[in-house]
Amino acid sequence: MTVDRAFQQANAARRRLAALAVAGATLCGCASTQFRSAGQMPQESLCQGPNDNVSALILWGAQWRPDQKEPELREAAAKRGIEKFFADSRCFMNTRVLQSVNDRPALDAAPEDLRGLAARERPAASRALFITVRELGPVLKVFNSFALLEGGTEVVFDVRSLDIATGRSSSDFQASWQRGGPWVIKGTGSLDADMDTALTAILRPRTAR
Repeated sequence: MTVDRAFQQANAARRRLAALAVAGATLCGCASTQFRSAGQMPQESLCQGPNDNVSALILWGAQWRPDQKEPELREAAAKRGIEKFFADSRCFMNTRVLQSVNDRPALDAAPEDLRGLAARERPAASRALFITVRELGPVLKVFNSFALLEGGTEVVFDVRSLDIATGRSSSDFQASWQRGGPWVIKGTGSLDADMDTALTAILRPRTAR
């Protein structure tokens, strides 16, 4: 077999594989949702009850793994998703969303570090929610047979809820939310929506949008 002939056959095989992937994604694209958690999970929704009127501080930040690709893009998507969730979900009656940076409280802040900031809110905030985003991005698995692709989006974040007045924590856990399945191929364009959806699934606001 000549070199040109081998090259042509290899190109044809790659084209067939690409066509198979596109056809499979078009024909199936069957997505499902998986949720896992570890730590001190709350007994009820972290959002306010139907008869409550809670003002909350939402303090969030990102702690990516060292080899994370495009952290700035993911952090911007996380910011949009978090802000959209708290603007639209009515999880709390009033919220102020802050990103943890050098001039703001840290993600492990104690109640005494938050009371001055909470007191300046109108109305004064009584609860703080800490969110640490660790994973936000598409995942893709190619099995050995090359006959199946499995992908989707993964969102992993820590959540801690704190009563500012008493210092009591009602929850401290890590949640992993995945949406995907065979022949589901996703990029980074929907990450802010995925962040929003994962928060909805995990914080479980009682009032529908």
